[in-house]
Amino acid sequence: MDPDCLKSLSDRHILNGIAEALKHALCQCTDFTSTIVDPLRDAGEDKREALRDGDYLLKLIIECMEKKVSTLGPAYNADHAYNEMVPQYGHAPAHAIEHLSWHHGNQPLLHGEAVAIGMCVSAEVANLLGICEDSVVDEHYEIVGATGLPCFVPDTMTIDQVLDTLKYDKHFVGGKATMGLAKKIGWMAANEENGTYAFMIDNETLRTAFERNIERRNKQAATKVSA
Repeated sequence: MDPDCLKSLSDRHILNGIAEALKHALCQCTDFTSTIVDPLRDAGEDKREALRDGDYLLKLIIECMEKKVSTLGPAYNADHAYNEMVPQYGHAPAHAIEHLSWHHGNQPLLHGEAVAIGMCVSAEVANLLGICEDSVVDEHYEIVGATGLPCFVPDTMTIDQVLDTLKYDKHFVGGKATMGLAKKIGWMAANEENGTYAFMIDNETLRTAFERNIERRNKQAATKVSA
């Protein structure tokens, strides 16, 4: 992959790809998380130059390929669904949010943008289940926000709409969403109850996770208005 070709894309489309690298970082490696986020955080509001740094893009490509390759074995082998859940991190809520954003007059989201939101919602789910500390949830929002990717469910869709759409996801089984969850930044949580890396999430837990995400969204919006 040629970084010079990537540099010809818009900021939004470069970030769209970076979101897919970030899912590996949040599940597999704290150092990779820093590699992705630190230059974008340091860039502040105007990330155009940072996003077109050829050395930065090449490093992301190489490291992401290394992380991705490690998950390309059979999905349900002795690795206990690790190979399936890492690439799907954040995707269960993301697929529903992305689909809805293209309908009913909503602002269309790119896939990576929806995944970024989905990863923040996934952190809320992990926290509700006692898998991760509050600080890990805060880190998800800070990390995603620092890249310039969205963190929050758009206010043009309701939780009921998202939950109704989510049931069509390929990993929605037996009335529950199948999700991988992060215990810490760079550390995928193992499900001790079933010996896998997959967690079956009921609708009430999902609803509460979305409510928490929206509460953060509204609080941030109110802070901006008061400022």
